[in-house]
Amino acid sequence: MKKRTGMSKRGARPGPSGLAKDFAIFCIMGGVFMIMEVLFRVLDYPVPSGLIDMSVMSPYALVGYTSFWMFLVGGLSGFLIGQLNFCPAVSSVPYRLQVLLGGLIIVVLELVSGLILNVWLGFHLWDYSGFAFNFMGQICLAASALWVALTPLAMWLDDVLRYYMGDQPKPDRLLDYYLDIFRT
Repeated sequence: MKKRTGMSKRGARPGPSGLAKDFAIFCIMGGVFMIMEVLFRVLDYPVPSGLIDMSVMSPYALVGYTSFWMFLVGGLSGFLIGQLNFCPAVSSVPYRLQVLLGGLIIVVLELVSGLILNVWLGFHLWDYSGFAFNFMGQICLAASALWVALTPLAMWLDDVLRYYMGDQPKPDRLLDYYLDIFRT
């Protein structure tokens, strides 16, 4: 495997290739984030009280939910992680630190959006106050670790999308994005 100089093995592309492609990546990343959130909630993620009356649901119903706001938060998170490929300063940073930086982007966006959507506007979309090491119920250590763990997936998805849009060479397998954390 070739050594990565950035989050992906991109060609000599000078920068983002247009608003339409960037918008498509934003939308796909937002949709994927919403699907992942529904799946995590199906797997018994704690439901904030009052949102869903679980007493009327079968334990086998596999009920999950999300919000349109998560489309925006997830889309922006995925888009910004992909844009790190175009930041020359990030290219010189070891890959495992790039993964941590991507996770930090998600955590910061989760905190900012949580303070706006949950605290200020009172939407109560999520609440980590029952988790250890939480900050104002908007972020917590467990969720932050999950975001870091999912960052290589976001990097890979961005690279795959840009490959199919004709902007870069074919990316490595998803597994290699995870293994590269330990190789570099």
